Order: sequence, then C-alpha cells, then structure tokens
Amino acid sequence: MSPRRQQQNLFFNRELSWLEFNARVLEEAQDPRNPLLERVRFYCIFHSNLDEFFMVRVASVLRQLRDGDAEPDHSGLRPSDLLGRILARVRSLVEAAGRLYDDTLRPALSKEKIRILSPDQLNESQAAYLDGYFEREILPILTPVALEPGQPAPRLAALAVYLAVLLEPIRESAAGRKLAVVQVPGRIPGLLRLPEGGGIELCWLLDCMRSRLEGLFAGYRILEVSAFRLTRDSELELDDEGQESYVRMLETELKKRLRATPIRMELERAMSEEMQGRLLEGLGIPKDGMMPVTGPLEPRPLLSLVDLPGFDRLRYPPQPPLMPAAFEQERGIFDIIGEQDVLLHHPYDSFEPVVEFLEAAADDPDVLAIKQTLYRASGKGSTVLRALIRAAEKGKQVTVLVELMARFDEEPNIGWARDLEDAGAHVFYGVAGLKVHAKIILVVRREPAGLRRYVHLGTGNYNERTARVYTDLGLLTADEEMGRDASGFFNTITGYSEPPAFSRISVAPLGMRDRIISLIRREADRARSGQPAGIMAKMNS
Repeated sequence: MSPRRQQQNLFFNRELSWLEFNARVLEEAQDPRNPLLERVRFYCIFHSNLDEFFMVRVASVLRQLRDGDAEPDHSGLRPSDLLGRILARVRSLVEAAGRLYDDTLRPALSKEKIRILSPDQLNESQAAYLDGYFEREILPILTPVALEPGQPAPRLAALAVYLAVLLEPIRESAAGRKLAVVQVPGRIPGLLRLPEGGGIELCWLLDCMRSRLEGLFAGYRILEVSAFRLTRDSELELDDEGQESYVRMLETELKKRLRATPIRMELERAMSEEMQGRLLEGLGIPKDGMMPVTGPLEPRPLLSLVDLPGFDRLRYPPQPPLMPAAFEQERGIFDIIGEQDVLLHHPYDSFEPVVEFLEAAADDPDVLAIKQTLYRASGKGSTVLRALIRAAEKGKQVTVLVELMARFDEEPNIGWARDLEDAGAHVFYGVAGLKVHAKIILVVRREPAGLRRYVHLGTGNYNERTARVYTDLGLLTADEEMGRDASGFFNTITGYSEPPAFSRISVAPLGMRDRIISLIRREADRARSGQPAGIMAKMNS
C-alpha cells in the first residue's frame, strides 16, 4: 500500500463524520427509553443541526466545486465525490426522521392527548375557528409573489416556509398556468391551538393557510398548493483591513447573506413534478439540492410542546445545578478564590460563581482592571455584559476581546460590542487571520500585599443560558503563574507584545498542538513501559 493510501486510511472526512454525529442525535429521538417530549426535542435538534450543516459545510464543498478544486482531502475524497456521499447520507437520515415523526412521535403524542390534526381531521367548529383566525390574523399579512419565466428570481428568505401555488386562469382566453409563492408568516405560532378539543389539539399554520388562499388570486383557479423551504450559503468571506473597516465589512457581508446562493430546497414529498420543475427554473435551485421531506418542513414549532405544563412525566426529571461547597460560605468570592482553586463542571455545577466573580469585580472599589474574551453572550440582557458595562462606567479599565465571527451570532455581537464601547470599555475585534475562541477573564485587584491577579479559564461561552445545558469546565484561580500567563495572553492579543513563554497555559496556534502531541506520546511511553497511563480529553467537532 502506498504511503498516501496509508495516510488516507488514518483519517475520517470531517463532513461525513459530522453527519454520523447528527445520526446519533436522531438515534436519541428514536430511542424509546427516552421520555417522549425529550425525543421530540432531539428530533428538532437533528433538523436544526442539519440546517447549519448545509449553510456552512455543504456550502463550502459547493464553493470548492465552483472554484474547480479537485484535490482530495486527507481522507482521499475529492469535493465531487464528497458531495455525492453527503447528499446520499442526508437523504437517508431525512427519510428516517420523516418515518419517525409519522409512525412514532405523532401517534405517541396523540396517545398522550397532544394531537396534531391534519385538515381532514378537523371538526366543523374547529374549521370555522380557523376560517375566522385566517381572515383576522393571517390574510392581512400575506403577499403573493409571482414567479415569471425569464424574470429575475424573487429574494426569498432562507429557512422560511413558503407555499407554492399553481394557478390556472378562469377565463379560457387568458394565458396558461402560473406559479406564485406565499410566505408562511414567521411571527405567528407555527402550531395553532384549536378550541373544543379533548386534551390539546393543534394544527400546523401552513395547513390552516393552504386551503384558504383563494382570496389572494382573483380570476384564477388553484390547482395545487405545496410547501417548500430554502437554505442559502451562509459562509462569510472577509479580508482583514483594520478594526473599523472590519466591522463595516462584516455588516456588508451579513446583508449579502440574505441574497446568497440557494443550495437546498426542502419540499413536501407530494409536490408534483410540474411544480418542482417550475421552482427549479424560477429560483435557480441545483437539481441535486432538491430534498423531498416527510413530516414538517420546519419542526421548530414542536419545541413549544416540549415545555408544556402538566406533562412532567414525559420529560427528564429536572436536575438543577449545584452550588459548589466552596461558595456556600458567607465570604467574599475573592477571599475564596484567593485561598483555593475551584474547578467547575457545568451544567452540573452552577454557573453563578462565574457571574458573581464578574459582578464582584465590577462593584469592588479595589478592582482596577477587567480583561475578558467574549465569543457568544446571551444577548443584551446578559448579566455578564451588564457587569462589564457597569465596571467601565465606574471608571475601571475594561478590555474586551470580541470575536465578531461567532457563526450566526455576528450581528448581535456587533450590537453589544458597541454598547461596551459606549460605556468606555476598550473593545478589540479579534486577530487578523485567526478566530479567538479562548474563554478567559483576568481581574486585577489591589490588596494589602500589592496587586493580585484572579483568573477564570473555561471551555464554554460566557452565556448564562447555554451554561445550563452544555457540558463545560471552568477554573477559578489566583495562582501567580496563571495570572502572569493571562496578562501575557492579553498583551499579545491587544498590543504588539511578542508571545511570552507561558508557564501554565497553552495557546493555539503558538504551541498547543505540540503540547498535546507531547502529552499523548508521554502516556504512550508510560503504557509501553508498564506504568499506569491514560488520556481523558474533552473536545468539540
């Protein structure tokens, strides 16, 4: 076997490996040992994951093809071969998800008196209720958009559900068949609660709409109504040109995302070939990007069922985070961290000590400086952001390194970064050519013995909401070497300082990979010599 072939056997393709990860998410939805509403949650997560996969990873493969890139990756796959394998695997997973919804989840919900009704299952009073609801709440919002052959394609929103309507003129002398699209409003609940039901009875919003569109098309007869949903290329391409232009450039690129190339169209399996052909021509969808779907095109409204009151037995028992014993003392947080390091394991350990650490730093008159990296926050209401703003307004030196390129959080990041600047914080927007993914806080405090540095170093975002769900580790410490390393890190990132020789931390791309490889080899050497050896690693895809 050639050396190149041997090397290829050592690697999994990243995209195909990720699809197998998402297959495991779907397996959680399929697993009857999981509570029913948790299975519904996993079903929705599977679809949400797949959306991002297409917007980013499939889009990247398609760009390689458009650029004429035929080079194989480390696993030996060329972009053209990879795309074929991706689409085949996605189709099989989507078919499995559709069967799961139709054959298992929906019937199981019905047994629990949570019924999602199709139009032919509605009784007269429920149909009348939807007639009135449509006239009052939906019809005034709708705007039909014509798809004319030879005309520029309309700008349809990514990930929005549309109804394609095939029309025939009532007057025989008029031109032939026409195609129009109507967007399903995103600000109206996707599942409508119906009256007079035993238990909870619901109807999909698009089902309410599809049989009530005649008023939009006077002079035409409706022949077919089918739903579809577009996914667009959402990767951003930026050139670093300094901080201010970088922000403006990012805002421009975010606007381009709205009209980016469509790469996938999910469509109801019952859609006719004629309508599919008209949509292909009218919207410029690649033929291999057509994805017939069984079940809901947009499952996210099902998440409204997951937290329904009165169905606790259909969910995992709540597991509130625990406050570590070190923080149950009636003492200040700097006194506690000053005496001992504290390791936090979220979401099992509460994220509250991290929030308290920042709030204490903001309010303590002896704290002189706060330096922090931010990747994804929980929005403008975040206690983390409020603490940083409050500290800056009190005159403390606050330095925040914001990674604007946190995917799909770019626009919110720009907003709250400007809020921090308005409060007087020094805000830096990343490093040219690199993505800042480190999670670190440095607090400098004046104490009787002199200045002392306190550090939080973690694997998770400073986001109070996701910290209740994601598994992450965090270390609170006043260790002197850690403090010096943290200062060296920020000086390197925000100024012109050469990277120091770090004592306790490893920083990519300045030697982290070499450090990890040396540790792996050390354990391998120990195992070969009969010593106790092992590796525990926490990593993301």
